[in-house]
Amino acid sequence: MAGPFQVGRNSVVIGVPARQVFDYLADLSHLMEWSGESDFRVTRAPDGPAGPGVTLRREQSGVMRGPLIIRGGMSDNPVRVERLSRLTVYEPPDPERLRAGALVVETRNSYNGLLHSIEKFIFEFVPEMDRETDGTRVTMVTEIEPMVPGMFIGPVYAIRLMRNAFARIFGSRLSPQLPVGPQLSRVKDKVEAPEPG
Repeated sequence: MAGPFQVGRNSVVIGVPARQVFDYLADLSHLMEWSGESDFRVTRAPDGPAGPGVTLRREQSGVMRGPLIIRGGMSDNPVRVERLSRLTVYEPPDPERLRAGALVVETRNSYNGLLHSIEKFIFEFVPEMDRETDGTRVTMVTEIEPMVPGMFIGPVYAIRLMRNAFARIFGSRLSPQLPVGPQLSRVKDKVEAPEPG
């Protein structure tokens, strides 16, 4: 299959140390908070501390109404979407050695048992040294590799690719900064929120 395709590149400065943001994102139990997948049900939670190979499985089941090809008419068809996420790169930031951190979350997306795409969230954590506040620039790149051709997959990727190209062309003219994006906005809100108590 062709790919992987870069379908998103976002960046934001978060007002906490790099290790704190890294630890939040490396804990896969938080993935549904920042990814916006609240309608999924966790079927296998991470077992053990964050590190390479840790996994999270979630799924969503339902019924989709569609046409019957042989007899004609409409039918209710069971649908199961499964997402298996795994940490494939785990490199904590080390501000004392001036080393940026890196984290990659790879998700295998299946539809009724058929693997249709692999999606990667690639994070880089760079401490903001020139600021008075203790902040971190977090950059997130999203890549998708389609595994099967299909009419239902192509348009979704085409729209995401066009949005990314539009943001690169016009975003760079309006501002040298990358757009924040909804996932990084959620991460910023969660990590910067004061702890209860």
